[in-house]
Amino acid sequence: HVRSIKFDKADRTDAERDFAEARAKWEAGERSGYIVFSEKLQNYMMRFILDVNRKGENLPVQVHTGYQEGTGNIIANSSPLNLNQLILDYPDTHFDIFHLGWPFTDEALALVEAAI
Repeated sequence: HVRSIKFDKADRTDAERDFAEARAKWEAGERSGYIVFSEKLQNYMMRFILDVNRKGENLPVQVHTGYQEGTGNIIANSSPLNLNQLILDYPDTHFDIFHLGWPFTDEALALVEAAI
């Protein structure tokens, strides 16, 4: 599945509906080896996990950025700039930006400076 590492806010009702649809397809035998969840559901789950983390141990969150396999070779999908709003929305969370976002190192450094 090709997507960016940008995790927009998503509505719980939409996420629940998308989960129910994916589950129904799986149970009906419409499978390709794994369940494909909608981007809205993925976005909701990422933010749900970050909310749980914030209320608990508040562990560092690792994000694989920069050039990576599995993004359909759309390198911009893995730019750390896609994390900008998520970082702003979770100011008390420590984000570990893998590979310093290479080849977007300048952008990753700008995110760090903006967070200081």
